[in-house]
Amino acid sequence: MRDSEEGPTTRFGGFRDAVEWELAHFLKTSRLTQGNIDRFLKTAYVKRPLSFANVDQMDRKLRALPGGPQWRHMNICLDHAPGQPRQLLYRDPVECLQYLLANPTFKEDLVLEPYFEYTDDGMSERLINEMPTGDYCCHVQASH
Repeated sequence: MRDSEEGPTTRFGGFRDAVEWELAHFLKTSRLTQGNIDRFLKTAYVKRPLSFANVDQMDRKLRALPGGPQWRHMNICLDHAPGQPRQLLYRDPVECLQYLLANPTFKEDLVLEPYFEYTDDGMSERLINEMPTGDYCCHVQASH
């Protein structure tokens, strides 16, 4: 993550914590006008001090948040429809992996090695419910 204009970046970008990020996300995705958002931020209802006081400051923080890899596009022609070119949208898979591995937000959710799960303590029945719990991942991991 990069530093925003208003201080070092934390797990929540330039926002103080998850609560403040959630409020900014709600305000930005709601149908409130910018004027109404500014009025809301000045009300007594907002008791805790926020790191932004108006829509412009909030927008600056939101724009400073790092994004994922950029979308790319290319025109392709399918064999069954040669006269109808299509636009293929994609992201570079290496850039996607680099982004996921470098982003602490995903640290607890990334599974990078196969594992076994069982339905009981006696390990009498194996549970296969995710890609890394299956035989393929174990086979690929063991062969490299």
